[in-house]
This record gives sequence, structure tokens and C-alpha cells, in this order.
Amino acid sequence: MNGIEQRWKFKDIAIALGLICIILVVSLAGVIVYYVSVVNGKDNTIQTDNNQISSLSSEVNYLNGVIDLYDIETLFNQNASVQAGQTMVYEFTANYSGYISVTMDGLNLTSTWVKVTWGQGVAGGGGEVIYDETRNFTGGSNNPFGGDVIDTEYFPILENGGSYEAVTIGNSGNQTITEVLTITFYY
Repeated sequence: MNGIEQRWKFKDIAIALGLICIILVVSLAGVIVYYVSVVNGKDNTIQTDNNQISSLSSEVNYLNGVIDLYDIETLFNQNASVQAGQTMVYEFTANYSGYISVTMDGLNLTSTWVKVTWGQGVAGGGGEVIYDETRNFTGGSNNPFGGDVIDTEYFPILENGGSYEAVTIGNSGNQTITEVLTITFYY
């Protein structure tokens, strides 16, 4: 082999190696672009999964609170006037089982009574009554700050699908009573 042929041979090898390097660089760039998109897709999937886990954790915490009766809802909290021999009815729907407290805060509780009714069907008597209990307010304890007397009665509530609940406040006395009535639902 002479020097010219040898130079062409090295030149051909150099060109071939250059082409191979260019092909490898382009291939490497293509692989990098592909894997960056794969990693970004995985990052999006991980973020979506983390959001779902957070949402489910919040829901579990809420439901654990329901099981443990941590949630409280004030259903009624205002002055209530009931004329002598009359009643006042407050109806509500319980979406969970729990209990309610009925608190009266006033001057004359001894003639006041509370009745809690719940059952299946339409409120006001169109369905089956499952629970019906009446209790007299006894006058409770004196307010430590003087004045009004406070008394609280507690009643169970069972959510049974399509249920209704009613709290009736009655006045068996001979004069109108005006007291602060608070009905609180614990579930």
C-alpha cells in the first residue's frame, strides 16, 4: 500500500467513525428526550396518586370523626316562646347516628318539657315512629353567673335511611315562656 491509499483508508475510517459518532449523539439525544417525557409522565402519575392519597386520608379522618362522634352541629340556637298549654316543633333530618342535646336556658323551666321523636317516613305522622320519648325539664342547675336556670336533656338519634327527627318543646304551665333553646347534634 502506498501512502495515498493509506491516507484514503484512514480518511474513510475517520469519516465512518464521525458518522457513527453523529448517529450515536442523535440516538442519545432521542433517548434522552424519550426518557425525560417518561420521567415527566411518572412525576405526573406520582402527583396524581399523592393527591388521591391526601383526599382519601382526609375522608378517612372525617369518617373516623363520625364514628367517634367528634362532629357537632348546632341545629337551633335562639329564643323560643311557647304559650301556655302549647308546643313548638323543630324538625330535622339526621344523616348519621349519634345523639342530640336539648338545652333550655330561662327563668321558669319546671313547666317545660321536651319530646324527641324519630322514625321512618314523613315527618308529622305519615310514617312509622321508632323512638318517642318525653322528659320534663327539672329546672337543672342555677346559672353560676346568677339569673337564668339551665337544664339539658340528651336523646339518641339513629339514622335509618329516609328517617325524620322532631324535637317538640311543650309548656304545661299557665303563662307563656320565653327561653333560649339550643339543640345540638353530636355525630
